[in-house]
Amino acid sequence: LDSASKVARKLGSIRRPFGEYTRVAELRRQLDDLAQTADVVHLEHLFASRVGLGYENSLTYLHHLEVIDWECRPDLDLRLRSVRLQMQRATRQILRSSPRVLVATSRLAERVASISPGTTTQVVPIAIDTDLYPVLPAPDGLVFGVIGSMHWYPSRSAAERVLTRLWPQIHEQMPEARLVVAGWGSDRYLGHLFPNEGAELMGEVASPEEFFASISTLLYPPERGSGFKVKVLEAMAYGRPVISNAEGLEGLGDRDRPAAVQATTDAEFVDRAVSLMGSARQRQALGAAARLAIETDYSPEPAVDRLLDAYERFGLIGSARARAGRPTHKHGESE
Repeated sequence: LDSASKVARKLGSIRRPFGEYTRVAELRRQLDDLAQTADVVHLEHLFASRVGLGYENSLTYLHHLEVIDWECRPDLDLRLRSVRLQMQRATRQILRSSPRVLVATSRLAERVASISPGTTTQVVPIAIDTDLYPVLPAPDGLVFGVIGSMHWYPSRSAAERVLTRLWPQIHEQMPEARLVVAGWGSDRYLGHLFPNEGAELMGEVASPEEFFASISTLLYPPERGSGFKVKVLEAMAYGRPVISNAEGLEGLGDRDRPAAVQATTDAEFVDRAVSLMGSARQRQALGAAARLAIETDYSPEPAVDRLLDAYERFGLIGSARARAGRPTHKHGESE
């Protein structure tokens, strides 16, 4: 951080909350140099984008919005309420200073418009590289799983709902089934819910493949959570069927062939989980549809095309496709 007194930094945080990156002098210097020759200054994540505000060719990409993710948290003490207040202030300040914002989903675009009507948005879904996610063979037995970074409320709320409300009912109907829980911070945040009959706390894993190789179906019902859920996309890429809710499936949209099972109430989750786990053929078909959805819509090639389209619509660069060596026609059009 810049050489400033602790008091000065504290005052700066009050005026501009979540502005730590702006106080790193070397980062600002390097960004200034790069911005002079770059076509686009692409800034990832809302709070980090403070450091790039002011460049004529900058834009911010929002994977999610913390102000949405915190809306239903029941665990906010006085300190966390103060953090949320600062988070809300920072979100307003940054968005109202950002002329261009890329968002992963239409829900995020609507929230940005409500906070900063003058900000122009483009919806550009995220992507994952399917080369890094081989289709996995089915494991032995019937194994449900839930995974996520448990310090993040959406994932923690999903795991807590599974462990306390869904799994007891599922296990009663399918005593031969098992549940595996994993992810960063799972021991810390979920350890008090174990031992739990039929369930295993795997904890942190070296790679997502280690977890997904051990399960048959992902259960992921967050109480609240904006943007795409990476663990849902990863499950689909590995060919694993997913049972989630509207919060967990945000951004996936409507498809001719369903790529995931959607449920809302506890009763719906239990019924659909038991039904899906009772049919190997149904799980295989849903897993194949999930993998196809990732390859078709959320892999690098369509993602790059969407990103270049957005840059052009923003008027930042007119010859992006030519420089990238990509065709100018859109998917589905003849050359």
